[in-house]
Amino acid sequence: MSENLPTDNNNKPEEQNNKPLFFDNQEENHNQRIEVPTFLKVLCILSLINIVFGFFPAVIGVFSDQTNAQVEFDLQISQMNDLFSSFDELPGNFAQEMTDFLNAKKVNLLLENSFLIMIFLLEAYGIWLMFKLKRKGFGLYVASQIGLIGLNIFIYPSSNIFTTATLFSLIFASVLFVILYAVNIKHMNN
Repeated sequence: MSENLPTDNNNKPEEQNNKPLFFDNQEENHNQRIEVPTFLKVLCILSLINIVFGFFPAVIGVFSDQTNAQVEFDLQISQMNDLFSSFDELPGNFAQEMTDFLNAKKVNLLLENSFLIMIFLLEAYGIWLMFKLKRKGFGLYVASQIGLIGLNIFIYPSSNIFTTATLFSLIFASVLFVILYAVNIKHMNN
């Protein structure tokens, strides 16, 4: 009967439960933890700040009273027209272009906010994957930026100075962040 009992001290159940299970040569790789580069962390944090400042107003815009929002836009348009009419140096079509821009935003407010929510969620998922050092996140981030630019091209009137300014700033920021994330793609794996 005593021959069935273990005699060496290496087979204690307490010690075996504390050790992780390794296969073949994985023991060396277990101790190496891949650290997220500091620059990538900063980019992810800046992108998430941008998402927070865009996502919550879009959610509020979707669930708010649309007729009240339309009235507020009409009030803003009339106030801007009054403001621009007092300036003599502005071109004559400046106020009209601003009115066209705000009218386009007013008409497509629910559509714009609904798509912004989906785009920001896609962007946030892409950023989370990149933070986890997954290359698929970069593709999702690029797709969200293309979707954001496409949404603005679709909603706002073409050949408008306000649309041009909006698209220029959006394209500049998107291309800048895509390039900065692309610099960090070497740290990401499949």
